[in-house]
Amino acid sequence: MSERDKFPYVACLDLDRTIGNFDEDDPPVGLRHGIKEVLSKLAERGFKLYITTFGSEAHALNVLSKYNLTSLIDPSRVWPIDVTTPPLWGYGKTYGGIEEGAYFDDQTQEIYLHKMIAIGDQLADQPADRKYLVFIHNKDGYQYDADVLLQVVNCLLETGQDSLKNGFDTLFEQAELVAEKKAFQSEIIHQRKRYTLPSGLLVDLDYGDEAKPGDNDKSHPRITIINSEKYLRELD
Repeated sequence: MSERDKFPYVACLDLDRTIGNFDEDDPPVGLRHGIKEVLSKLAERGFKLYITTFGSEAHALNVLSKYNLTSLIDPSRVWPIDVTTPPLWGYGKTYGGIEEGAYFDDQTQEIYLHKMIAIGDQLADQPADRKYLVFIHNKDGYQYDADVLLQVVNCLLETGQDSLKNGFDTLFEQAELVAEKKAFQSEIIHQRKRYTLPSGLLVDLDYGDEAKPGDNDKSHPRITIINSEKYLRELD
């Protein structure tokens, strides 16, 4: 067993519009189709599940209780707005506290690159404080079968031989270039590529065109699910 194998996988999931829609003023309200099965399969694969939200802790805990998710997501693993919001609002979420708690025995500070992933429906959910942490972007995700998330995670792990970051880097090399542009006031060229998963699901891969000054072009690995009517579902 390698040194990395002793550490758990960690999945940080946004709550609203990723796990489901819980806004009573914007019905329908409910869990995303298939999300319980996906969370269960991630847990079976060795993932510790965390909720990261720009909402309040009370709101998140109410959702977990109301929809019977506490057996899958421990209420102690809810990270609300006061701990996920970075100093510069709008850039992303902070994941450092989760990483430090999950991998406090790791002296190299590299385990999270391979075993931790962030998932959300908007770019504001992407990591603000942990470079190279893979981010799955699924816009309006609650409207689509949650299985698309599992497909992406499984593909990353299988391609990367159980490393999420290595999986992303390998897929990026294999994917077809669809666009490129120079970063603002920089010589860095940002490329966006497209890849077709074995299931037929399309994803775009890039290293983030919102990189902070001084970051290199591989600081923000992002995989964006291309929504398809094939996966549209009503809420559970």
